[in-house]
Amino acid sequence: MRDLKFALRQLLKNRGFTAVVVWTLALGIGANTAVFSLVNDVLLRTLPVKSPGELILFRNIDAQGGRLSRAGENNGSIDPMTGRSASTSFSQRQFHRFHDYHPALAAVFAYAPINRVNVLIDGQPETITLGQLVSGDYHAGLGVSAIVGRTLTPADDQPAAPAVAVISYRYWETRFGRDPGIVGKTIQVNRVPVTLIGVTRPGFAGAMQVGESADITLALAQHTRVQADRAENRSQPWYWWIRVMGRLAPGVTAAQAVASLEPAFQQAAREGWIAGRSQDTNAGSDMPGLATLAADPGGQGEDDRRRQYAQSLRVLMALVGLVLLAACANVAAARSRSGSLSAPAGRASSGNSSPSVCCWLSAARWRAVCSPTGAGASSPGSASSAALPPCSTFRSMPASSASPSASRPPRHSSSVCCLRFVPRASTWPANFKAVPVCSATPDGRGSVNA
Repeated sequence: MRDLKFALRQLLKNRGFTAVVVWTLALGIGANTAVFSLVNDVLLRTLPVKSPGELILFRNIDAQGGRLSRAGENNGSIDPMTGRSASTSFSQRQFHRFHDYHPALAAVFAYAPINRVNVLIDGQPETITLGQLVSGDYHAGLGVSAIVGRTLTPADDQPAAPAVAVISYRYWETRFGRDPGIVGKTIQVNRVPVTLIGVTRPGFAGAMQVGESADITLALAQHTRVQADRAENRSQPWYWWIRVMGRLAPGVTAAQAVASLEPAFQQAAREGWIAGRSQDTNAGSDMPGLATLAADPGGQGEDDRRRQYAQSLRVLMALVGLVLLAACANVAAARSRSGSLSAPAGRASSGNSSPSVCCWLSAARWRAVCSPTGAGASSPGSASSAALPPCSTFRSMPASSASPSASRPPRHSSSVCCLRFVPRASTWPANFKAVPVCSATPDGRGSVNA
């Protein structure tokens, strides 16, 4: 505590220097904090679900002859390994094949985004930026529970089932003020009456691209009602539009899961392409080569956008790290130029205009105790306030020990950091004595005393 009080007093004595140091470090630390927060959200953070390391996200990679889908809502990217087009979109037929037979997976589930959902709540129209359609085992597969009410089940994902929805914690908080009475409330979603059945836990907003948060979740089977204009195409085997994720079974690798599902995927893709011949404007065209199935880690959700910005964010993080390094170097350089924080009071008694600092080593040998030359600090051997010899060192040694010149003189520097005051003479052991080893010269370099 004494060290802290001393440091604060010294900082208050040099307010200009203190202000420069604080603002310089604030700039460097603030920039690093802001950029690291962005890097954490985009590159590092995982989904707030059960065992995210067990999740995989399926992706299909086009053959050289082109895509097997006739149409769709493709979330496309370039495969980094092959350089060919890739997508996380699949047809309903492909998902049903995965769902019916997945020996290497503990669960398979699907979802698809809904952009700009029009809702009517208590007679007030609103627009939700993003919602999603999910399969009945979506929440169970991810390991997401409800904080209020319940989540969707396979029984809700049936065409004849009543339309129900789960909302995000964020939407529940901002729109309903965390009212638990919303369970059972009926609202309209795209003019379809929907009953709210639950609220997901804080932090979870879906497994879509980074920056995308679904505030309302409906069963996949309700797509024919809430998006009726797309229902006809979406039911076709050649229309690829849903994302598929899975949870690995114990002891199974992602490669093994892909190998077990790829034949079913390719067969469904081939069937879809043949069924969509009527959509082909180029009669007689040959079927493209079979697409291959791949699996990416799913613990962070979809990662196309994350891969796109990963390199830029790493470079940005390195740059702001250099900014902090430069800020620290500038502070150190300014400290060295200005001398000790008590430099204005630390003029040598000989009239030297350059400030000099007297450094002392206490009995513990690790606390540097500093005072300005000629500032009136008390010597351990005296109760008076006589000035200490310039640049002296207290060493724990008997009076008959070797010559003081045998010890290494301290480096005479104006950038010595002072940690505490010299203790009273009564606190020093009897075998201590002051050993002058160097003194400041008019040019500030210091000279060794014999």
